[in-house]
Amino acid sequence: MPSLRPRATLPFLALSALLALGALGLSRTALAKGEPRPSGGGRVEAIVRALALDEAQTAKLQELAATLKSQVEPLREERRDLRQQLEAEMAAAAPNTERVGRLTLALRDGREKARAALGDFDRSFSALLTPDQLSRYQELKQSHPLLQGREERPGRRDRRNS
Repeated sequence: MPSLRPRATLPFLALSALLALGALGLSRTALAKGEPRPSGGGRVEAIVRALALDEAQTAKLQELAATLKSQVEPLREERRDLRQQLEAEMAAAAPNTERVGRLTLALRDGREKARAALGDFDRSFSALLTPDQLSRYQELKQSHPLLQGREERPGRRDRRNS
């Protein structure tokens, strides 16, 4: 039987990638200059530096990131519980197919809610940016597969572009 080991899905990976967005643009430059990479709480600050956000934009970014986190964290916890329930059901001698279906649909619903929250964040954040900042933000999103709306997994080719 295939393992139902936890897999990171687009919304959760994209949230992490989005918060690390500034590090994408800064890490090469920072390393070349001998500066340390941003970590943990420094991710928002890295975005601020990468896009040269002003104080008002920075405050709004922090607010949007906090809102996104408050929307996604409960979904992540729910997803963890649902995966455990699904794994237990699938490990049963005779899995209840109706319960497996309900759990699977609940997992999909959570992913869709997280994607919607991320989309709201992206639209709101993009609306704050000047044309130059928006251009840089779009470049950073294009350079990272998770921010393009697809997951990059070893050995898996992107089926959306085939």
